[in-house]
Amino acid sequence: MRFLVSAVAGLCAGIASAAVKSATTLEPTSPWDLDYADNNCRLIRVFGEDKDRIKLVFEQVAPRLPMTVLLIGKLRAQSDNNVLGFVPLNGVQISDGQALDAVDSSDRVVFWPRRLGRGRWGLIPEALTARMRTTDPVAAADSPSTPTNLKAPRLKWKDHHWSVQPMEQWLAEDAAFTVRADEVTAVVLNPGRSSSISLHTGGLAKPFQALERCTLDSLKDWGIDPAVDSTITTSAHPVMDAQTLFTADDYPQAALRASKQDNLEVWLNIDAQGGIANCRVISDFASPEINDAICGMIRRKERFVPARTKDGRSVPDFYIQSFDFKIQ
Repeated sequence: MRFLVSAVAGLCAGIASAAVKSATTLEPTSPWDLDYADNNCRLIRVFGEDKDRIKLVFEQVAPRLPMTVLLIGKLRAQSDNNVLGFVPLNGVQISDGQALDAVDSSDRVVFWPRRLGRGRWGLIPEALTARMRTTDPVAAADSPSTPTNLKAPRLKWKDHHWSVQPMEQWLAEDAAFTVRADEVTAVVLNPGRSSSISLHTGGLAKPFQALERCTLDSLKDWGIDPAVDSTITTSAHPVMDAQTLFTADDYPQAALRASKQDNLEVWLNIDAQGGIANCRVISDFASPEINDAICGMIRRKERFVPARTKDGRSVPDFYIQSFDFKIQ
């Protein structure tokens, strides 16, 4: 299984920090609900009631890929740099959570996009970093009035390795992850602060296993055979570094006129010939102007090397790519 995605910065919005209040502890008021959503699988549970009601959501796109975590409710959170801790796992935290106003209510949404990884040491998101292949798809422009990307790629294209981690190693990491997840008793928003919020989740091993089964089922819905996918040794990947293909001129004009900025992720089905068989945006907060243009841009510009199995056969695969649209 692969996670091929460029490094992007989190979304942010100008939301003022709430006044400091006392720490809050909330008990669950619903069972875990598994939602087979259109673009991902979602594990949902509600904590507290009335004005204290908070929804905890874990989202996962494909098996063993990092999860997005969301908290939705009347949250006391900063606009950015929010931290989520996992009690009693010392030192296990995901940071840089962004806060936005909910579109259809007065709630706030704090989210950590694709930050909760599995990893060889269990519930530690940083353990997955070495396997994340980074390609920034929008080239930087020098003019302060033109759209640019935020960051240069972490790796040069020639240094990328497209070999897939052996299944034996994945299974060992799954076992470690399960042990660690079962130890969790609560997740805490901004631990150590007087305004922290603790949600008593109980062990997360069984809920996460149900989420993983959902993602396996979803692969079939997206045209990927899990049995074939498990035999891939070299994953599908672009022929050329996307940074050499996409320039500021590719910024969607409708988005530019509307001063729309976004970072989003795109799921690509790559067929056995390296063609793009399907393209869809899988981000939670994608602007329509950019969403409508992105797949056409990819189809015009990119070509792919198909995935191969151990015996050298070319087979269908998927590739997840991130785009960061910024205006300077």
